[in-house]
Amino acid sequence: MRLAEFTVDDRYRSRADETLAGFGAVLEGAPTGLAKMLSAIDFRLDTPKEIVIVKPDESASAEPMVSRLRQTFLPNKVVTVATQGANIDAQKRLVPLLEGRKAIGGRVTEYVCEAQVCKLPTSDPAVFAHQIASASAIVP
Repeated sequence: MRLAEFTVDDRYRSRADETLAGFGAVLEGAPTGLAKMLSAIDFRLDTPKEIVIVKPDESASAEPMVSRLRQTFLPNKVVTVATQGANIDAQKRLVPLLEGRKAIGGRVTEYVCEAQVCKLPTSDPAVFAHQIASASAIVP
């Protein structure tokens, strides 16, 4: 399912669905015996968050943003960090989520997205923290 999010290739999602269906009887009978499978179901039923961090160059550190991300409970997500230039150009062939993403103003820039629709990009760790906190909020 994570591959489906990274690559936007529904074949991966179909394979995951087939796997989950194949374990349906076991999950019904003893769900706690397959804890990771329950996590996979949670991921599948949620709208995973897509987080892209783009560095302007190799010397730039994404650590302030990654640190904020580590501090937030956001289980159903995919995260990619890329460096503008040849690195991002090579990666976006495999990870279309990187298409059109860039380091704005020569600063590390973050994009928080759902279903390939992104909030405004930011280079401010506090704004990024707010975006991921609101993405992790449980809506009744």
